[in-house]
Amino acid sequence: MGLKIKIQKNKKKLESTSYYIKEYFPPEILNKRKELQVQVNKEREQGRLAIIKYDKIVILKDRNRKNSYEKKKRVLSESPKTAKSESENGKEKPMKIKKTNYMDIYVLRQQTLQLPSRKTTAQPQQPSATATTPK
Repeated sequence: MGLKIKIQKNKKKLESTSYYIKEYFPPEILNKRKELQVQVNKEREQGRLAIIKYDKIVILKDRNRKNSYEKKKRVLSESPKTAKSESENGKEKPMKIKKTNYMDIYVLRQQTLQLPSRKTTAQPQQPSATATTPK
């Protein structure tokens, strides 16, 4: 950003000091700005946003207009459930939430993973005949 623009943007910081910054305009432009200031005040009384740029009046679009607000905001659609419930009784019904206790489901359910049962022999294994016994 240019140095002049930076200075102009930060000139409010000097308000509490003894220094000030003003833009330079030739004497002809200063006289024209004084004449235009009267017209700007009239525009502002009518409710329009008007400013002076160099030697011209600029009327800004009103930002608070209802039309511009409506154009930016999207229209929310209603879900079919809420549209039916409001039309039936004329009152708004709260949505019912099914609450489940997951611990009860875990404790009460049957075992789904069952390991296949092994058939084991009750007889212990005998050591092989080739093994030597200590003497």
